[in-house]
Amino acid sequence: MFTQPCFIRKNTPELRKKLQELGQRANTLDDFKGEWLAANYGMYISVQDGFQHLHPNDIDCGTNEDLFLAIASLRDDTDKGQWFIYDSMDAVIESFRVYEWLICNEDKIEDMFFYDSLYLNTHKATVQELIEHFSKKEEEP
Repeated sequence: MFTQPCFIRKNTPELRKKLQELGQRANTLDDFKGEWLAANYGMYISVQDGFQHLHPNDIDCGTNEDLFLAIASLRDDTDKGQWFIYDSMDAVIESFRVYEWLICNEDKIEDMFFYDSLYLNTHKATVQELIEHFSKKEEEP
């Protein structure tokens, strides 16, 4: 089940297709003429300005597609398509840990590391970690 409602201030056929690839379903009553898209517990709809006031707990992704898709992919019944962070204990730079970001392409993160226990040093990225990560990426030239 998808766990985090979010919205983006854009609406394109390409973005809707990516939501479908994540397993989100289109609201069949929607004509998708709204300016924005909202993903809400497995279904996506088009919405207009003002939506954010009616749904203050939904994450506002601005126009950041990577952030929107990362948050829209969060679910509790599979790891597939979700971001994980590998905390590399053996790579230390100036006493800071190095974090590796990866997308799980299997149903469970453990299956990505079949013969290795590296998954024990990973965790699913939280909403806050995704926001920080993709906000920094958006700022980079």
